[in-house]
Amino acid sequence: MTIAKGHKQNFDTLRRAMLAGDAALMECQLVATSKPVAVICAANRLEGGELAFSPFAMLFSGNPYQAVNPPNPDGGFFSQTEVWQGEESQTLTTTPATAAKTDRKIRLPCFGIAIHLDREATAEQPAVGTIHSDLHEHGRGRMIQKFNAAMDGMEALILAHACVGIDVASPAYVEGIETAVDAIGNAIS
Repeated sequence: MTIAKGHKQNFDTLRRAMLAGDAALMECQLVATSKPVAVICAANRLEGGELAFSPFAMLFSGNPYQAVNPPNPDGGFFSQTEVWQGEESQTLTTTPATAAKTDRKIRLPCFGIAIHLDREATAEQPAVGTIHSDLHEHGRGRMIQKFNAAMDGMEALILAHACVGIDVASPAYVEGIETAVDAIGNAIS
């Protein structure tokens, strides 16, 4: 399957918005289910200083590797059985296409933060990755929703930094995460 031209154009627009600092992570409501979803938006600056937000993508709830099957270089897509070696390890299987890449796993000593990058990252060649953590609170109250939305933003920032090669495991960076989470909790409560 070829990625549609419109999707490529939207991706390029979103990439430019991210590089320019004109992107936002917003909580929206999914029409089909009325449930809140995290949406990546491009911010359009209007005359008079107002902003208009254009939604481009929704973030996965839960583990994205369990929601999609990646493309197989031989054609088609890998099945979930082919992707996962075991449910416990949640490590991607090695195929000729992925063997050339150097996967990188980063575990931080706070909030159960675990990052998986598809390769060693640099600012010139960013990696693609996922992040999992214990940052989110359980429940449905408004304050919990606000806190969890802030934690979504925190995870997105940490992952973005890791993807461009910033050492997110350094003691100073970890201390910054702890301080920021503490400050967010204090501000919301």
